Amino acid sequence: MPRTNAKKEVTAEKFADFLEWLHPERERAGEEYERLRFRLCTFFSQRQCRFADELADETINRVIMKV
Repeated sequence: MPRTNAKKEVTAEKFADFLEWLHPERERAGEEYERLRFRLCTFFSQRQCRFADELADETINRVIMKV
């Protein structure tokens, strides 16, 4: 199977699907997203990682690509 170097991107549609996966109600999904991102930032910060916000965003993006 050939490997491609094309970087996959999170589209608006994929992000909307992710929010729907978090919760069917749009407002509640936004709250869940914020809670998840905050917890990831805290996780990385407590481990003294540099750029905790960027690591949290990258983690969420990877999940979005899997969902």
